[in-house]
Amino acid sequence: MILNKYDRDILDSEGFDHHPELQMLPLSIKEVRYEVYEVISKAAEEGEDKIGSRGNFFFVGLGGGTGTGVISPLAEQFGKGSRGYFTLGILGGKEDNKYLGSQQPWFRRCFNILLALNDLVATADLDGIILVDNEILMDRLKTGGELSENKVVLGDGGELKTFLKEEFGMDWVDSETQLDVIKTGIIHIYDAANFAEINIDEAGKTAILKISDGRIYNLRVKEENGKRRIYGKACAEKIDEELTRVIYPAFGRTACEKKGAD
Repeated sequence: MILNKYDRDILDSEGFDHHPELQMLPLSIKEVRYEVYEVISKAAEEGEDKIGSRGNFFFVGLGGGTGTGVISPLAEQFGKGSRGYFTLGILGGKEDNKYLGSQQPWFRRCFNILLALNDLVATADLDGIILVDNEILMDRLKTGGELSENKVVLGDGGELKTFLKEEFGMDWVDSETQLDVIKTGIIHIYDAANFAEINIDEAGKTAILKISDGRIYNLRVKEENGKRRIYGKACAEKIDEELTRVIYPAFGRTACEKKGAD
């Protein structure tokens, strides 16, 4: 739930939805302004031709669910013929909570990431995903890296992808790779020592959550509005709090290694 300063829930607006399993986080104290939604809506109504753009970037957060939950409705509003790109802020370490003002336990946000990634790779109307490591991003910004029009032509997808790859270590995932992930049914987040993985069975009705310490939890999979959803309230509270860091999903790296960043 995203509340603006007037306590109006932006996601209650027609056409917007979020994963029912994800934790809702009121952000009134941050004064998330309704004007942001109005700008997006107006641009969508005017149409891509009037805007003069060749594609759309959706910059969203990952871990709370509200960012990823509005991608499909936004893509639909902007038109089926447009190219939709979006970035994901992959969750960093436990210390992020005190900076974000989040009331969610860190392990809960890890579970949210797995659920959100499942939704994203199952979304057919998106052309690509850029996966962002928050810690790399912050480190680069602190050492003088910057994302500005002076360093990259934002309207050129090729230049932007190259810039993000070279400056921030961000990798590119295309539609073909997304389909491969859907076929295998495996989604995971990991670093060198810790990982969490969701493996969906062939029938597409159940899934298993595996933690690097050997623990395994059963999840439920349901088809809703043509999309596959993963549920598992009980296991959300059991996820290992010592899973101390989340970096790139594996398919984000292999996509760039196989195809390169053009």
